[in-house]
Amino acid sequence: MPPVFSVVIPTYNQADFLRTALASVLDQTFTDFDVWVVNNHSTDNTIDVANGFGDSRIRVLDFSNQGIIGAGRNLGIQASTGDFVAFLDSDDSWRPNKLEAVSTAIAESPEAGVFCHAQMVLRDGRPVGKTEFGTPPGYDGALFNYWLRNGNRLTPSAAVVSRGNLDAVDGFSEDPDLVTVEDSDLWLRLSQTCRFVFLPEVLGDYNLHPESSSANVEVHLKASLTLIDRHWAGHDKSLGQRLALRHQRANAHFGAARQYQRSGVLIKPLAHFARALSLYPLHLRSVAAIGLLIAGKPFGAKRSARFADALWRISSGVETD
Repeated sequence: MPPVFSVVIPTYNQADFLRTALASVLDQTFTDFDVWVVNNHSTDNTIDVANGFGDSRIRVLDFSNQGIIGAGRNLGIQASTGDFVAFLDSDDSWRPNKLEAVSTAIAESPEAGVFCHAQMVLRDGRPVGKTEFGTPPGYDGALFNYWLRNGNRLTPSAAVVSRGNLDAVDGFSEDPDLVTVEDSDLWLRLSQTCRFVFLPEVLGDYNLHPESSSANVEVHLKASLTLIDRHWAGHDKSLGQRLALRHQRANAHFGAARQYQRSGVLIKPLAHFARALSLYPLHLRSVAAIGLLIAGKPFGAKRSARFADALWRISSGVETD
């Protein structure tokens, strides 16, 4: 009999992170699950880590994704048999009651297709706040329309999706032009076909570190702009819609600028902040960010890092504790 949950963990050369991720899965209070580690031919001791737990629920699939992150996740989906697929990036982890809380939510809302929860955000192991997903209180419009206008920051590690709904949209995109945003693309497509349930409880940790898949700033920016343009295609071209599209493109450049800013450079962040303002002159976050960037520059690396964290919170909507 298939398990309730199949946990899909794509990984590449992150053995130490993977050990923590797998331990957090095996520590779950709800135990009806199996685990599929999709190993992108790692050259470290990834396989030893996975096998070292001695748990028959953990299976390892060796697979070369050729740089297409979605292909590895799709392989895990296809190989697994659980009614629901719970995604976990190998550098993230869950709280022990994650699957139990989701199973309760499924029982309460069996018609829903996606279940999401809040996460604690860690930068290099240090808590910088928490993030919640979904629409703000009082919003009664379509989730797709909200995300189209405001972007979505839902991470795979915070999402559990019914197999039927994943199959209906053919899983993650394997288009090279969407690498690093294939998850956002999936959520947008799913938001048009099924209901999302958002749990406010923090049930996992999301790690930001230099090896994150979105660390290649220009690749991520290009993919983000492609994602925006594709999902806006065919929509009403009224003035309001055109302004909303320009605002979303400005947000993408703002995100690129803050990523560059964390690396300690000055010109590239300013160039992208300026591009954001050229697209949307009332992009106030870019105005504020330029001020923070200039103010933080004379004070050295530590102070600049604090300013970078402030920029990240501004851009990501993270709630600080």
